[in-house]
Amino acid sequence: MYVLINLVGLIVFLVIGFLFSKKKSDIRWRSIAIMLLINLALAWFFTSFTAGRDAVKAAADGFNWLVEVSYQGIVFALPNWVTPAFGGSAKSMNFVTTALLPVLMIVPVFDILTYFGG
Repeated sequence: MYVLINLVGLIVFLVIGFLFSKKKSDIRWRSIAIMLLINLALAWFFTSFTAGRDAVKAAADGFNWLVEVSYQGIVFALPNWVTPAFGGSAKSMNFVTTALLPVLMIVPVFDILTYFGG
């Protein structure tokens, strides 16, 4: 059932892209087919093999580490906005603290890495 839902979603996505395309005759269907095959191969690898699952887990752990480090930065600047679980003194954290501030601290790291070619 999940495969069917994903296929329907993929078809809907392609149809929407086709409908909003200004030059429908310039669409390179071969490139789209190659991209879909690569995407399916990667999805199969990441879900079917231990090495693929380990790679996804490592990437998720790395991102979680970045978020934790960003919370340490928020605690340094605004300790009363972060809960004690992360080193602050707040009773609860709102959307700005849990989502917006970590993004505002993580995105510049990626910008710096991109600038240096990392």
